[in-house]
Amino acid sequence: MFEAITAWRYLFRPRYSPGRMVFALMTLFTGVGGVAIQTLGPRPETLALLLLGVGGALLGGGGLGALALRGSDSRRILTVLAGVGVVVLVGAGLVWVIRPASEYVGAGLGALGFLLFVMACLLFLFTMFTVVSILAVFVAVSTMVMVRSVTNGFSQEFKDKVLGFNAHVLVMKWGYGLTEYPEVIAEVKKIPRVTGAAPFTIADMLVAKGAEHTHVLMKGVQPSTVGEVLDLKKYVHADNAADLQRRINSMGYHLDKGALGAGQTGECKCKTDADGDCIPGSRRKCKLPGIMIGTRLASRLKTKVGDIIRLISPTAEIQKLRGEVRGGPPVARDFRVVGLFYCGFEEYDQKLVFVHLKAAQHFLNPGSGPDKEAVLGVEIKLDDIYAAQDVARTIEKRLGGKPYRVITWMQLNKPLFSALRTQRLIMIIISAILLMVAAFCILAALAMMVIDKTREVTILRSMGVSSGGIARIFLMVSLIIGFVGVTLGVGYGLLMCNMLGRLNFPLDPKVYLISRLPVMVVYKEIFYVIGGTMILCFNAALYPAFKAAALRPVDGLRHE
Repeated sequence: MFEAITAWRYLFRPRYSPGRMVFALMTLFTGVGGVAIQTLGPRPETLALLLLGVGGALLGGGGLGALALRGSDSRRILTVLAGVGVVVLVGAGLVWVIRPASEYVGAGLGALGFLLFVMACLLFLFTMFTVVSILAVFVAVSTMVMVRSVTNGFSQEFKDKVLGFNAHVLVMKWGYGLTEYPEVIAEVKKIPRVTGAAPFTIADMLVAKGAEHTHVLMKGVQPSTVGEVLDLKKYVHADNAADLQRRINSMGYHLDKGALGAGQTGECKCKTDADGDCIPGSRRKCKLPGIMIGTRLASRLKTKVGDIIRLISPTAEIQKLRGEVRGGPPVARDFRVVGLFYCGFEEYDQKLVFVHLKAAQHFLNPGSGPDKEAVLGVEIKLDDIYAAQDVARTIEKRLGGKPYRVITWMQLNKPLFSALRTQRLIMIIISAILLMVAAFCILAALAMMVIDKTREVTILRSMGVSSGGIARIFLMVSLIIGFVGVTLGVGYGLLMCNMLGRLNFPLDPKVYLISRLPVMVVYKEIFYVIGGTMILCFNAALYPAFKAAALRPVDGLRHE
């Protein structure tokens, strides 16, 4: 207790002045005002009224008080408050002007205001050397909290999107054609940790509507089991649950219709003009299978729900050029758009389309041969994505190995998640360097304190304090600096993460693949940051503490 009180007395140097109090109030008001602007930004009239009320109160109260009082310090404070009121009133008028960007302006003001408020409070309470040390810890910890939250958000966002449209484990054969998939699914569902399994097929296609066309991946799924392994239902635009189910079921209508090409049946006829082109709207009542496409793809094709789009098989086109058309696969197939989905992942929103499994099979494997019902593989969902390797080995043993092959989500997306792991490692190293800089600042400050407090240390030694007690005082000083810096840093970092999360900062999906900045706070990592910082602060104080403990009473009194 004695060491803690002495350490606190060394650090605590309150210096009150009217100017500093006004500065602290202004920065606090700026931070709170920034949060209010970000929160109420979508309702500018509410925010404008709030600012008008606050500004009027400050201007009226401060102005009247400054006129009534004679004391110079009090009059100065009230005059400054009246000036703040004028600024707030001007801000109320500007709110309407900046309302399109009010959320960003509010976030910036909140971050700056609270940062300056922390600095003002520290300058109130501590010496300059202590403030510099605390600010070093504060900046390092708050930066680490924000950086880790953003990197965790990116990692989790990619996992959610990638695994939302892909299974955790895939079972396929070497070469196309898994015909015994019902037996495989029955066997796989007996394995622990497996929560769902469903057949699928994927093929490269060209999609076209009018003059617009692009490359896509056509994925055939079963509407009845799509919710077992995929999160498609979570991203489909629908008015309610019944409307969602209706759109999913619509993929299974008229599966034998829409095929185009020589020798193919089911073509949807249309009225043609003099040039032989379809008259717009003449195919509106055609019976066609349904297709789900992403909103970005729909925007690119200039299409909407109810429109007809065409999937074209590149391999069938090659066969057509070679003369291998009659009796072969369809050159193209028409589908009616029955739903749009948006997951925020550019690669899926623009490159992936969903059709009924039977429609995909009829497209890729027409005729009556043994491959008519073949699929590319079986996708499996687990209750724990990190158990994929163990489950994959179990599945491979159950199925007897070749010709089956089992692929996990980690193998399927290895480049993406390797890049994320590398990014995470680099961010951890940078954050650790920041913490080491903060620890060095503490070491330098304590070394200077040993020199500055030599006289006080020798007096304590003369009064009977042991060298261990002196060392504990300086260790306590370091721990107090670390505790204050960590507390403020974690609080500020969490506040900024909350503001960033509500900001929905837009990203370029062509560069980052996702459209919004993701933020995810992992509190377990924050506890690791707190513990690691306190350990660094403790270690940074060891040398100055031992140096102070080695001082003899005669060393401090020699020059007195």
